[in-house]
Amino acid sequence: MLKCFPKRTAGYLNKLSRNNNREWFEANRNIYNSDFLGPLIYFVEEMGGKLLKLDPEITAIPKIDKSIFRLHRDVRFSKNKEPYITNAGILFWNGKAKKMV
Repeated sequence: MLKCFPKRTAGYLNKLSRNNNREWFEANRNIYNSDFLGPLIYFVEEMGGKLLKLDPEITAIPKIDKSIFRLHRDVRFSKNKEPYITNAGILFWNGKAKKMV
């Protein structure tokens, strides 16, 4: 059975959406690591293992810019200039590629 994200994760994301700036993020990086990134890594590892039982071609790499989307937004071409995304993004893909293209 998969362990749930802590309730603190939603609170962290709410605070990040109200304080979407580098200073706040850096001051709260330890919370990002423990309440957001840590549970995402665990989820990818656990769910990836379960998905591999269904399809041995599934790829799940519990790292940022692999199965876990990065939190930093590319603001160069975006109308939204907030530097951080306030949700989790996870990707599992089928095939031998290092990352889905």
